[in-house]
Amino acid sequence: AEHHPKAVVLTVFFITVICGYGALNLQTEFTQTDFMPSGTDISDSLIYLDDNFNGSMTDYALILIKGNITNPKLLKAINETTANMEDDKGVVKSAEKVYAEHILLLIQKYAFDKMKVGNQTIFKYPEFAENFSLADTDHDGIPDKNLTYFYDWLYLNDPGAKFIIHKTDSGNYDGTVLKIYVNVDSESEQGELYEDLKDDKKPLEKLKEEAILNKVVISGVPILLYTTTTSLQTSQIRSIFVTIFISFVTLTFIYCYIHRSFILGLITTVPVILVLIWIHGIMFFIGMKMNAMTTIIGSLTIGLGITYAIHVTQRFAEDLGKIEDVDEACRVTVQHTGTALVGAGTTTIVAFGTLMLSNMPPARQFGGMVALTIFLSFVSSVFVLPTLLVMWAKWRKKRGLLSKSHPRD
Repeated sequence: AEHHPKAVVLTVFFITVICGYGALNLQTEFTQTDFMPSGTDISDSLIYLDDNFNGSMTDYALILIKGNITNPKLLKAINETTANMEDDKGVVKSAEKVYAEHILLLIQKYAFDKMKVGNQTIFKYPEFAENFSLADTDHDGIPDKNLTYFYDWLYLNDPGAKFIIHKTDSGNYDGTVLKIYVNVDSESEQGELYEDLKDDKKPLEKLKEEAILNKVVISGVPILLYTTTTSLQTSQIRSIFVTIFISFVTLTFIYCYIHRSFILGLITTVPVILVLIWIHGIMFFIGMKMNAMTTIIGSLTIGLGITYAIHVTQRFAEDLGKIEDVDEACRVTVQHTGTALVGAGTTTIVAFGTLMLSNMPPARQFGGMVALTIFLSFVSSVFVLPTLLVMWAKWRKKRGLLSKSHPRD
């Protein structure tokens, strides 16, 4: 601040540009394994299964269908929906057919199930097969009437039917689930799958328009992970901008009133903005992604880091009212307030740093990143902020405005 202010500003500028690139490319990731304790047989086995058995913990998406599911149009809509999925990258296929579970497949399973008796091949469930043949009036393999009979039969003879269709206490059928097996890992793949499924389910949406169905909702763990991730990103960005704006407006109002300087509020906010960019850039370059816990680092950076900047700015303004030389006032400020911030910063870093001893990976990442954030906030407040304050004070002094920056009595 005293001898090389321009060098400090240029160095900070280049560091911030590099970190800004990383911050813009930082990805958010939310997985079930985030909250599994590391080093235990159970969690390690689950992680191994998830990594080596095609996402065994998050292997299917769901389409919840509610309404009049006894309407024959439903089965044709389900058939069209699954046919639409045949070109989806994230959907698992078997013999070029979508690997899925739904009520139509269950009906067809029993209707076409055959066994050999001597030299003859007969239906294993002849009554069911006969009723299916009678109900399939257009011979397309899909029953066109009497769906209640098939549902009742399945409910009594197949325990798994209760996981696919829902029967109310009054005996009516009001919901069914279409389960689609998928293989997606990254956020982009989950997002692509979600968009594909929304397009695939148009035949079911058409039944909503005809008032046959009242709800068609895509769900499942991969979809939940994607929507959670995008929600985290949106809420993070919104909270950061809102917090920075409120801080800027508040500080500008206070410093305009006390020191008659509009720009002093902006200068005090700058170190916090720099730390926000630095910490997210560092996370990108070390290969860390935002998760459910580290996503709140942005708000913590502002909340904890702004206090350091306020202490330095306020003390400098007060020292400037007592000491005529700007460099000497800055020196006194850093020696006194800076020393106090060393103690405050160290204790806070140690407090959050203890989280790095946790066996929960997100807790370790959170503790480490918050500790680093506090350190960077200290650096920006003691090295960068004084430089900006000195440049501001010397600029005002040249224009004869410095006396107006003194605090009110």
